Parts: sequence; structure tokens; C-alpha cells
Amino acid sequence: GFVPAANYAVVLVTGIAAGAFVDRLPVRATMIALDLARAIVIFVPVVLFMTVGLSLFALVASVMVLSALHAVFTPLFYACLPHLARTPDRIQATNGLVDATVRLSRLGGPFIAGLAATVVPTVHLLTFDALTFLISAMALWRLGNALGEVVVSGFGVELATAASTVSNPVLNITAGLAINRKGQTLCLDGDVQLAITRQLQANSVSCL
Repeated sequence: GFVPAANYAVVLVTGIAAGAFVDRLPVRATMIALDLARAIVIFVPVVLFMTVGLSLFALVASVMVLSALHAVFTPLFYACLPHLARTPDRIQATNGLVDATVRLSRLGGPFIAGLAATVVPTVHLLTFDALTFLISAMALWRLGNALGEVVVSGFGVELATAASTVSNPVLNITAGLAINRKGQTLCLDGDVQLAITRQLQANSVSCL
């Protein structure tokens, strides 16, 4: 009962606190660091078990730290999905695929763990779990700059020749959606015209 209680308490507290700063972090680098940290934390009980012995306190502490790291990783992961989708029309399908994968892992995870426990010592299930975090960190690293690019669909800009003058050019901007590296979005629902007023001075031209 102590371990699940500690898990839920930390997720609640960390989830609320992380919301205040998580969107300011560099997505890819932070996710890799969190995966590496989780691999280390989850392997600590294995080391303790094989050396001085695993206590309840050490197990609960590991679960609490792991839950805190997971609470920070999860919003970063979902914030990067639009970058992986690449285009706005694929975002919904990508979210659905990720949700289905998460649900399947929750359903099949205990079954797979039960089968694995029949052939390896139970404590080394944590070793396998640590390896999955290392694989995740490597996969994020292999993604390169995919999570750091700005994804833009639409937002075409052209000069409205008929409505423009030399001193007052007018731009036609088409509807679009832009997503930056932090997952923040800028949406323009319809086409608009943008008038730019310029003041001509003796030696310079400035845009107001």
C-alpha cells in the first residue's frame, strides 16, 4: 500500500508544479535527460538488492523519484507530438496512435512481466525497465532536430498588387497553423490582408 500511495501523491504534486515551467524547457534535450535519469533511478533498487539489500524505504524513495520524473516527462512528450506529426491534419491521428499504444502497454505489460518473471529473477525486471529508458533516450537522440523545428502549414504571404501603393503595401496572408519547438501554436482561421504603413525619411525607411 505504501508504494502506490507514494506514487499517486508524487504524481499529483509534481504534475501541478511542473505545469508552471515545463513549457519553457528545451523539449528534446530535457526528454533525453529525463530518460537517462529514470534509467538510473530504476536501476538503483537492483544494485541495492545485489549488494546491501533492498529496504522498503529505498523502494518507496525510488518510486517517488521515478514518478516525479515521469510527471515532468509526460507533458513534454505530448507537447512534441505536433512536431512528429509534421502537418496539422495528422495531429489527431498521431494522438490516437499514441493513446492506443499507451493503452495496449497498460493492458499487456503485466502479462509480459508475468511471463518474464518465470525465466528471470523478479528484480531484473527493473533492469529490463531501465534498458527501455535507455532505448527511449537513444531514439530521441536519433530524431535529431525533429523536435526543435517549427512546423508551419499555410501562412502564405504575397503582395496584394491591386490594393498596394509604394508607400502603403498590402499583404495577403492565407489561413494557417504554426507550432514552435515548445508546442505553442499560432492559428489563423481565415485569410486576411495586412496593410503596412511606411514613413519615408531622408536617409532611411522605417516600418511602423
